[in-house]
Amino acid sequence: MEITFKYILFLIIFYTFILFGHVFLYKSQVKFLKIECATRRVSLSLFYMIMPTLVFVSFILINFFDNFVVNALFYISSLWLAVVTYILIAVLINWLVFLFVKLLDFKLEYKSFHSFLMGLVLFVSIAGIYNYYDIKNEKVEIEIENLPSQWEEKKVILISDVHIGNYRNQRHLKRLVRKINEYKPDILFICGDFFDGTLFDKDAIIIELSKLRVREKVIFIYGNHELRANQNDIKSVLTESKMQILDDEIIEYQGVIIAGINHSSLKDVEIFEKFSQIISATDDRKPFIFLSHEPVRDVELLQNTGISLQLSGHTHNGQFFPFSLITKAIYKEMNYGLHDYGSFKSY
Repeated sequence: MEITFKYILFLIIFYTFILFGHVFLYKSQVKFLKIECATRRVSLSLFYMIMPTLVFVSFILINFFDNFVVNALFYISSLWLAVVTYILIAVLINWLVFLFVKLLDFKLEYKSFHSFLMGLVLFVSIAGIYNYYDIKNEKVEIEIENLPSQWEEKKVILISDVHIGNYRNQRHLKRLVRKINEYKPDILFICGDFFDGTLFDKDAIIIELSKLRVREKVIFIYGNHELRANQNDIKSVLTESKMQILDDEIIEYQGVIIAGINHSSLKDVEIFEKFSQIISATDDRKPFIFLSHEPVRDVELLQNTGISLQLSGHTHNGQFFPFSLITKAIYKEMNYGLHDYGSFKSY
């Protein structure tokens, strides 16, 4: 990945933000846990200074080095960002309770209450780590108008945002391939961000992808993270793995139109006009499956283009609370799940 000025600027702003956040957490915990020992205060302050710095450094190093130390630092940093989010929520709850108690003029043992909240943070964090490694599947039956008979019993798998790189590497991909093969799919759609944009072992990825047992076709589209990665390496992996890349392209397969858009072309109205013209030129109304890494939220545009089903990823459903509220506010109902708009559906 090429480190751009925008990326460095983002990290600096992000580092400044989380550094001040960690200072706030330090002062709050000293207050609520009643830490008076100078040694404990210094230790806690050092911890809350080191962690944001570790995040900043590891997010840069992961783009240049692929070794145990850098990957471990990146893992710890990523995990800490999730944990510290819940610590922040717990501290904010503690401050709200503190103000509430002050208003009502009664006593509360803040040290015990804060310790209880930290216990909840630990529980939620452990549950989150388990959920991260537990690959789940969601079975969905989708009715599409004019669907050819050969598609009626097809088993199609959609995956997105796998983020293969020097951290989520061959071992993670091995588990994913094994999971996909369990369902013996006819078609596999990969809706972008299969690669993370960081370094990856090209040969190891090819070896694992060669173990995929998809009966008919694997179709791939580019997400935003692929745009940050080495394009030649990505194309090499996809070509060796016999995947079909739809890069602002449209095909017909067994009576169904399938189009894939590059993430960089999402705002290019001409792409949708091109798709619409191709659909209009067909003799009969064929089902149209549209693959877009980020869900296109303009339902009218999609319907006018003649799209029957949009398949997407990107949102991660916010990954975890409270960020799930942000993605829901941005993408509305297209944030997650299957949604029916009559002749058009989105998943």
